[in-house]
Amino acid sequence: MLPKTLIALLQLLDIFLYSFSAILYRLGLNPSFESEVSAWDNEELLFSAEPAQSVLAEAAVVKSRLPAVEFMSFVRRKGAAPSPSECVVCLQLLEARDQVRELGNCSHAFHAGCIDRWIDLGRFSCPLCRSGLVPPAAAGGGMVGIVKFVVFGMFRCNRG
Repeated sequence: MLPKTLIALLQLLDIFLYSFSAILYRLGLNPSFESEVSAWDNEELLFSAEPAQSVLAEAAVVKSRLPAVEFMSFVRRKGAAPSPSECVVCLQLLEARDQVRELGNCSHAFHAGCIDRWIDLGRFSCPLCRSGLVPPAAAGGGMVGIVKFVVFGMFRCNRG
């Protein structure tokens, strides 16, 4: 966390730079000042219905790591007594034959269709507890794992 004095200093610097740019514009030395568009002014970008291709690609990978199963088989595997549960995405009850996806980190379950839409929007955390949907990839094996161990191991030794 940044100290309050540093934050205040950065805000003052921002105000100064903005004022300086405005003065240059008034003098005719900065014609691009008026044409600068804030990201918040671009409604098409802010409210586009289509997620980016990179988000869709990552979503497909995440969904492939979260297989859909019947809710009752999920309950049996967990060893819990069947009790009324609801999908926090759509707020409907999870019924015995509903297809659900169990999340990899927290083991929460949601209707497959609901969590799929959630993921397609680029949300890669649990709607309930905000943990990651899938566990992080294990440290690379082979040569990559050795290099990571040597580099980070040496870094830790030199710091301590």
